[in-house]
Amino acid sequence: MAKPTAKNWWLFLVLGVLFIVLGIWMYRTPEASYVSLALIFSISIFISGVFSIIFSLSNRKKMESWGWHLVGGLFDLILGTLLILHPQLTIIILPFYMGFWTLFRGIFAIGLSFQFKAVGRPGQFWLLLVGFLAVIIASLLLLKPIPKI
Repeated sequence: MAKPTAKNWWLFLVLGVLFIVLGIWMYRTPEASYVSLALIFSISIFISGVFSIIFSLSNRKKMESWGWHLVGGLFDLILGTLLILHPQLTIIILPFYMGFWTLFRGIFAIGLSFQFKAVGRPGQFWLLLVGFLAVIIASLLLLKPIPKI
């Protein structure tokens, strides 16, 4: 169960800020190439995995569900590594990678929101809402992965 004394909680705050900055930069530079987009996402998924692994290992004695954080972090780490090592393939199948990654993270957020509710931790509604939005966005991306240009 998630306990209020989780160590290194700030790692997810830093990750969130990095993703917001990344999103603003991408919005402001529409001329950036799709290759750059693939590399940026590859690196951000890799970093997300590293942060999740650090969080899970540092909280393994305080959280019963630390293993799920570890599995999510390992998934992100492996996926990020594959994306970085195969940029040509990444360009072709990036929408599918992103769709399944977003789907996995959305389902993870939904599950975590129920754990928050079970221990009386605040914020479970917002986590549940973000999880459902991620699942919806992932579904849309997977149903139509290639946009019309």
